[in-house]
Amino acid sequence: MAAADPRAELLQEVTCSICTELFADPVTLDCGHSFCLSCLTRFKASRDLEKWCPECRQRMDLEKELKPSKRLSNMVEMVTRLQIAPGSQCDEHGERLQLFCETDGELLCVVCRESQAHREHRVTPTKEAEQEYKVRELTLV
Repeated sequence: MAAADPRAELLQEVTCSICTELFADPVTLDCGHSFCLSCLTRFKASRDLEKWCPECRQRMDLEKELKPSKRLSNMVEMVTRLQIAPGSQCDEHGERLQLFCETDGELLCVVCRESQAHREHRVTPTKEAEQEYKVRELTLV
């Protein structure tokens, strides 16, 4: 039997089951399940009469039982700094994905950039590409 990937296990522990993203302002309920504060607030607002944990369905008072989780916030910060989040490393080379191939719409590491497949393509740093796409998104709205 293959051992579980510790990176995947850690990532699962710091991922909200509602939005499936890394926790943002995590809160923990009395049942022990944790969610992003904004996700739980939206969940709570969408169900006026029934209040329960979105994961185990245990009934509870969601107004009183939201406890900020400093430990989870710290873990999310560490995962982000260690770049364990999905897509942060090249599966083939293990290098950090820090380039965006505009031709193929893919994230690349520096080794992939020099490969035959991407050598002739227009490539930008991921931060620049992210800003450019945010600007494009705003102009379309």
